Amino acid sequence: MRGSVIQKTNNHQNYFVVWNQFDSLTKETNNTTLSTIKTINSDGQQVDVCNGYTNTDVYGMIFNSSQTPYSFDMTNNLQSYFSLSKETAGSVINAGREGTVTKDNTCFYYSIGDVIAEGVNIQFGSMDENTAINSNNDVKKYLETEPFELNNNSEFLYSVQYGSSNNNGTIFGNNEYLNFKVKLIEANTNSVIAVFDDVTFNNNNQSSYANLQFNVNTNGIGEKTVKLILEISDNFNAVYSVTAKYDNSTILAKTQKVNIGLGDNTDITTYDISQNYPNPFNPSTIISYQIPEDGMVTLKVYDILGREVKTLVNDFKTKGRYEIVFDASQFASGLYIYEITSGSFKASKKMTLIK
Repeated sequence: MRGSVIQKTNNHQNYFVVWNQFDSLTKETNNTTLSTIKTINSDGQQVDVCNGYTNTDVYGMIFNSSQTPYSFDMTNNLQSYFSLSKETAGSVINAGREGTVTKDNTCFYYSIGDVIAEGVNIQFGSMDENTAINSNNDVKKYLETEPFELNNNSEFLYSVQYGSSNNNGTIFGNNEYLNFKVKLIEANTNSVIAVFDDVTFNNNNQSSYANLQFNVNTNGIGEKTVKLILEISDNFNAVYSVTAKYDNSTILAKTQKVNIGLGDNTDITTYDISQNYPNPFNPSTIISYQIPEDGMVTLKVYDILGREVKTLVNDFKTKGRYEIVFDASQFASGLYIYEITSGSFKASKKMTLIK
């Protein structure tokens, strides 16, 4: 085994350790996640690394002698193998926090951010690339925003993303789980005002939650100083990481917006699908539904002969209330049926398109 150590040139506090194993795999770790070892997907031996001013300026050079002509291959920046930010983690969130939770060889990623109250972008607590991460508790304290004000009529938005690098269904042991939960708390007392997306990964669920934005109805909150917190918990020996994500560009619209209220995630106990509104309609109508637990949801539209004409939803959804617009501008007038399926729940209703 041959190795190489790199220290940052600006403050010498952060470094990477990279080495070749006898099985020809190139491995690396760094001083913030020493218990996490990553594989560098480049063939070759005799790895060397170069100094960089920041973590993302550090690269490896690997001598590839497997075939002629021999060559030196440059890796991706070494930090990217830890953060996943160049691929999936946080790819739709512009400003906030992102990180990973590692179990064995599986990496779960998470992002929370684009928190907006009354049109103002809410920041998370101070953190930079030199922040020491020595334990899971160190990670968790950086997953809360600075205090901000809300009232009964506030505009309040936030976005989340969760996912896994492995979806084969055999990651967890019996009864093991990883839970992500977003909480709105009163800043002065730390009392919980509301619990929002409550997402649990286990062997029955490893579906990704991508590009999901919550629009929170704050009616009933009064006037409070609050903080938004991502709480992560597990019942196995997970390894956590967290990084800050900054972007001064305009926050992008998310592909899916979910409207929720302060009590919506605690008082939903039944499945339901509402009659579309308006009905009859031309050319579009709104269909609302609710689910009391996380699960796959399909919502399809059929014509009067039972032929499927449109799939409106086919995705894993968190517990909550949802609405979706059915645009029938390309369909002929007549009677249509929309049907929802989630778990063992199935229900359908009729609607009429009149042009």
